[in-house]
Amino acid sequence: MGSLLTKLSKRGFWVPYSSSVLVPNEKITNSLCIGVKATTIIVAASPSWAPCTPVGQHQLVSCEPALQQKTVSMGNVSPDTLRQGNAPIKTFTIDVNCVGHTGSGAGSVRMYFLGDFTSPGFLSLDQLPGTAKGVALRLKNQDNSDLRFGRNYIQPIPKQHGEGNFEVYTYTGNAQYQKTTNDISSGVANASLTYAIEYN
Repeated sequence: MGSLLTKLSKRGFWVPYSSSVLVPNEKITNSLCIGVKATTIIVAASPSWAPCTPVGQHQLVSCEPALQQKTVSMGNVSPDTLRQGNAPIKTFTIDVNCVGHTGSGAGSVRMYFLGDFTSPGFLSLDQLPGTAKGVALRLKNQDNSDLRFGRNYIQPIPKQHGEGNFEVYTYTGNAQYQKTTNDISSGVANASLTYAIEYN
């Protein structure tokens, strides 16, 4: 590319400054930098270069949940169904909207969960008057592994789609009522889960 620009310049062509730079795909990494001297024309042997600008780095400026509160309807389940382990499995998603990315690399959104977990994957019911007994909410990731709580179990969230500087990342999980004992009493079975997102 440099020799071509030099030949064009020697033949009297003016080569205007452009923000577009051709870089082989295999050379693009987070540490790749491009230095460009912005002058009237560009020649291959220019002795002066502008500060190096990272081109492989990608940064998301702002990310936030698509919904501030997500409700998953679990339906009504009888004690007998719970004892048999046949409560329906409900799939749910959490969308994260991100804007203002910079760079050409891939962005990164990560999520972790906080709640009253009695063991990996088992979220306790909210202890309110009239709450059911002997029941917990079983939570699993999309790969069927138990959802674990705390920042030590932060996990990447896949990008679903994007256009321009807008991108959507989505966590997918499964929820199911499960018994913690055969001594089950009917009642309200609400559970609360908090999630935190990190991005760059």
